[in-house]
Amino acid sequence: MLVQSRQVVALDVRDTEAVVAALLGLGVPARIVWGAADRFPKIRYGERLTRAFSAPLRRIGGGKHFALEDHPGVVANEINARVATASASSPRSV
Repeated sequence: MLVQSRQVVALDVRDTEAVVAALLGLGVPARIVWGAADRFPKIRYGERLTRAFSAPLRRIGGGKHFALEDHPGVVANEINARVATASASSPRSV
């Protein structure tokens, strides 16, 4: 819990905003997963990212900031769904 407390103190939305352009430059498909109960940054930041990436948003009901740790199954399902979608739409070489 001490590690999470330190992480919470260090949170800064500007860190995420600073890498958005670089992530967009990668040109890879995205899917945004966000804890609906996240108080910092709030769900509106996830919604903003979905617009920036033209990506779907998966809200995790009751999920907070550490969704990957608290809801690993949900996050894994979203990753698998994104990979499956990307694989189905990419041309295959013979």
